[in-house]
Amino acid sequence: MTSESKDSNDTSESAGSAGRPIPRRVDRADYYSATVDRAPAVENKSPVTVSTQARGSGGAGTSPPLNEATDSGGGDDKDSLGFLDHLEELRWRLLKIIIGVLVAAAVSLYFGEEIFAFVIKPLGDLQLHVTTITGSFYAYMVVSIFAGLFAIIPFVFYQLWAFIAPGLYKTEKIFILPAVIASSVLFGIGAWFCYQYILPFAITYLVSYGEGALTPIITVGSYLTFAGMMVLSFGLTFNLPVVSFFLAKMGILRSETLPKGRRVAVVLILICAAIITPPDVFTQVLVGAPMYVLYEISIIVVRIANRNADKQIV
Repeated sequence: MTSESKDSNDTSESAGSAGRPIPRRVDRADYYSATVDRAPAVENKSPVTVSTQARGSGGAGTSPPLNEATDSGGGDDKDSLGFLDHLEELRWRLLKIIIGVLVAAAVSLYFGEEIFAFVIKPLGDLQLHVTTITGSFYAYMVVSIFAGLFAIIPFVFYQLWAFIAPGLYKTEKIFILPAVIASSVLFGIGAWFCYQYILPFAITYLVSYGEGALTPIITVGSYLTFAGMMVLSFGLTFNLPVVSFFLAKMGILRSETLPKGRRVAVVLILICAAIITPPDVFTQVLVGAPMYVLYEISIIVVRIANRNADKQIV
């Protein structure tokens, strides 16, 4: 074997080792960031690899570029494993939320009398009625579950944001803890606003609508369903600016998207208000008006987020 052939074999072996990416385990937490960090190393070809391909273009003993072979294989398996892994993580986080709600509901059931008196306070002088033997027990159980959910709402938001964290860059993950705090605070503000102002006003208006001709008999089940959906929907709606901020930071939502979709947003807001409220136009407007105000606030938040992102790019 001549010295030139030995040199060519050594060169091809070094090129193969340089072009072949080093296999390593990719954890769930840095799955996307590892994919981004690994991409430039595969695309940038060293001079030795280029020279080897030039030499092997006319010979039959030269192997194809290992970069292309590596890129073409194994990607689907990693994507499928990542997808299944995310489903497994979602299952466990939902299970943690359910367990947390049940534990908090059991503790709330011990203070059932105080919590139930607080829940029916927006009714004023109106009395609730039960139509079944288990109506009272059902009422206390539902109140305890809602109280348990509201008590651990920071834990719920932490589980939801932590599930989204693997899809974020390292520079975006620093916003997870502020997002959990902001989501919890805004949820509390929205729930308190509905309980203090919207719910009593809506009940007074709806009950007095047929005053004199009709005698209202309000069952405990109908009131808990109505009040629970109203308070929960207001708490979640108040998180619209936080969600919009994150979508803007991820580059999914642009500042010109929300202003162009005002007409569609109004229709969707009215549909959501019709779902979570009784079939009454006044109550739908009462619920939809704060939603539209939050939509306008989200437009301002997205503009600020995109402006900061543009400054970081420059």
